[in-house]
Amino acid sequence: MDIKQLWKSKKGFTLVELLIVIIIISILTGMMMFAVSAAKDKAEQTAAEVAVNTVKRAMELGFAGADMTGVRSIIINSSAVPVHNKNETIIVNNILEYLKGSNMNEVSLYVYGFDPPQYYINYYPHGDRNSRLYYQYDSHNPEAGVQKIKY
Repeated sequence: MDIKQLWKSKKGFTLVELLIVIIIISILTGMMMFAVSAAKDKAEQTAAEVAVNTVKRAMELGFAGADMTGVRSIIINSSAVPVHNKNETIIVNNILEYLKGSNMNEVSLYVYGFDPPQYYINYYPHGDRNSRLYYQYDSHNPEAGVQKIKY
């Protein structure tokens, strides 16, 4: 048997068949990546909502029965907790007590009104405050819920 006959009798896939299989696998991979990305976004949104609700509850408990005399604003984040008087210090400590175990690198709270409380809560995924993406809850617009903000 010479080489030409051996080559012709050999069974296998053609180049076109291989290309079709590669194209089908590429399309399926692309569809899967889209689904994974959507699930990741949904998980991040849920994490933001949980963090915001935790801070809202801590804030409500921290304000409960507190003396609001002289309180101008309350800012709580990972870097600093500036306070202006004794009442603010008590409220901030109460809020922080309820937030024990929470990762404050991911959340900041800015309260600027007190009857009723008016505030912003920002959630930074993965604690990255330099990211161009964060989630925000604004007490002026509670119907909007937690909003994803890109800048």
